[in-house]
Amino acid sequence: MRSTMSRLLPLVTILLSLSCSQVGAHAASASFLYAKAETKRKYGSGYGFGGDARGGESGETIEVFTKEELARALCNRVKDGYCLDAAPRNVILQDEVDFTTDDGIVTEPGCDNDAVKHPECTVIKRHILNRYDSCRGRPMVQVAYSHAGVAPLLVGSNKTLRGGGTIVGSGLLFRGVSNVFVSGIFIDAINPRVAFAGAAFTVDNSTRVFIDNCTVRETGIFVRTRGRQNAFTVSNSLFYGADEYIPSCGDYHFFLWLVDSYHDRVTFYKNRVVNALGSGFSTSTPSSAIIHLICNTFVNSSMEAMVYAQGDATVLAEGNSFRATHRAGLPFGGAVYMPRVPPDSKRCKPLIDRICLLNEISEAQCGTDGCRTNEEVLQTFKMLDRSFLAAF
Repeated sequence: MRSTMSRLLPLVTILLSLSCSQVGAHAASASFLYAKAETKRKYGSGYGFGGDARGGESGETIEVFTKEELARALCNRVKDGYCLDAAPRNVILQDEVDFTTDDGIVTEPGCDNDAVKHPECTVIKRHILNRYDSCRGRPMVQVAYSHAGVAPLLVGSNKTLRGGGTIVGSGLLFRGVSNVFVSGIFIDAINPRVAFAGAAFTVDNSTRVFIDNCTVRETGIFVRTRGRQNAFTVSNSLFYGADEYIPSCGDYHFFLWLVDSYHDRVTFYKNRVVNALGSGFSTSTPSSAIIHLICNTFVNSSMEAMVYAQGDATVLAEGNSFRATHRAGLPFGGAVYMPRVPPDSKRCKPLIDRICLLNEISEAQCGTDGCRTNEEVLQTFKMLDRSFLAAF
């Protein structure tokens, strides 16, 4: 079984108490980008839309060592695809568990990525499943992938998962649950040659979900939402995209955060995103999602670091740093407030009781209308409970 250290980049300890400007100043440092945080978050002391999660604080503590023990500890009662186990529980994983071969290999229609423009990609056989009409204009093929990638582990309500262990080949699914805390977990190698064949974290009609201090790599999608309504926070985590088998012709990852549900309330805070191809953040359907992107660092994105929401989605992007990225975002719709100069920052004060943090981004990265400052975003955030913003 592969060790965590051999699979992941060298990680060094950093302090996460830096201001956003300090984070940006250190963004180009390899030791910073590849660092895994050592801070420990107290239960219920988080921030954002999932910040009040306390997980299994009041329950028993179980240390797990095998795949079977992990799956059972996270959810010991399942019916119709939903976890019915709501008992509070602290689950400690310190070893590596590999699900890659558990459910066998399946096939479905897809295409060789960029087979039309870059025939050399077909030699390496990097594929995309035909989701979201992704294979339009490309020759269709049958794509084989590990079924474990699309069969993530169910996590029940009132659970904590922590301990520094690694989950290989499968992700975590929060479906119809509440009050979940995940910290210090590595998720690795979920069908790395196939886009849309699995996600590290899938949030489906769940609230009070807090994901902190995790590391994800070699995964088609890092964070994905489904259902009608979710509320969660992802913070202090490293999303690392470069890999030998990513589904593109470069050394970059494909999708990062894909928001599919309608009423999402999401906070992405102090995450580091390295080597992304395509979309750093994307809403794929018309939605009324409210998204807060704050103090994230995007490095080496060959396309756009963020894709703005469709429909009535609202995005407040502040304090983010974009280094060696092609574009920070695209004007696909929705309302976006992305301050780049002091006057835009100061406009936040009357509405959310503080100035907004400036994004570190060049005019060239904004492109045509890519860095908008739609004041209706501030009006929306003005109506929210201040606890969602207080920690910032």
